[in-house]
Amino acid sequence: MTVYAVTEAPYEAKISALAKIVHEANRAFCEVTGDTSLVPWAETPEEIRESAIAGVKAIMEDETITPKELHDEWVKNKAAEGWVYGEEKDEEKKTHPCLVDYKLLPVPQRFKDSLFLSIVRSYVTFKEQENKKADPDE
Repeated sequence: MTVYAVTEAPYEAKISALAKIVHEANRAFCEVTGDTSLVPWAETPEEIRESAIAGVKAIMEDETITPKELHDEWVKNKAAEGWVYGEEKDEEKKTHPCLVDYKLLPVPQRFKDSLFLSIVRSYVTFKEQENKKADPDE
């Protein structure tokens, strides 16, 4: 179920806010695992913000999307932007170690995809429940 119609005024603002929440949750998870490479949302480059926003939209538009499919979509988008696999993430060279098949991702990276998905789905469930309370005839 789509919680907001694409033409609804608050849609883009809600999507952006949700992308920020997901980014910050993933950043906190990374810090716990010793990865300090993610910067706060306010310092995140626009290209990475847009990637997070695209991920949120993909989940909200397809309630059956899996973490693997989410990762595959991310890989496709990165490749379209000129990124390639590299052992280290390098913004200038556009290399990234996660540009691999989902099953080859390290467990923490796969968990990040699942965390991303879970947060967005939890929000969608919350909005559905909120909408039911607002319209008791449904």
